[in-house]
Amino acid sequence: MTHEPTVFVIDDDQIIRDSLATLLSTAKIRTEMYSDALEFLDRFDPERAGCLLLDVRMPGMSGLELQRHLSKMEVPVTTIILTGHADVSMAVGAMKTGATDFIEKPFRADDLIRRVRDAMGKNLEARKQWNRNRELQKRVDTLTPREKTVLALIIEGNPTKTIAAQLGTSFNTVRNQRTSIMRKMNTDSVVDLVRIMTEVGGQAEKN
Repeated sequence: MTHEPTVFVIDDDQIIRDSLATLLSTAKIRTEMYSDALEFLDRFDPERAGCLLLDVRMPGMSGLELQRHLSKMEVPVTTIILTGHADVSMAVGAMKTGATDFIEKPFRADDLIRRVRDAMGKNLEARKQWNRNRELQKRVDTLTPREKTVLALIIEGNPTKTIAAQLGTSFNTVRNQRTSIMRKMNTDSVVDLVRIMTEVGGQAEKN
């Protein structure tokens, strides 16, 4: 399976799909076509970069339902809603729940291509941060429960002696745990520890 950035067109109208396929291929943009949301979900791979070009009204799962479903998965999915004039208010609502843009039908070819390329660029940037967060979370996951407790106290600014007193353990034990935390987190700076925990949104727990 390719990881080349791709536009995933999801529209139940065969004519629209064919038109978009021709337009995007002319612009040398890789595309994949799906006739409904469930067909797309059956083949969805969160590792693949790109964007969705998504119709609002489709049988079964609507475009807005699919967009809400994907937004709950916490993967970097960039969505452009294709909408008719009557659906503009729904498209605006979709943007409030994570859609990147919406384009009214009928649309200008150059405008659609420009906005698709912009959405794909945003997705690539989002994926850089997503991949970094996953890597940082892997580091956090290597910590033992006690190390997570010590980490929480470190990032609050507590010195080793204070942590030892709070936990009822020896200075040397906490110093060794601190060394282990720094090694596993691949840093020697408390500032970096705070930044890492902020980036991943992880919460170290106290006993």
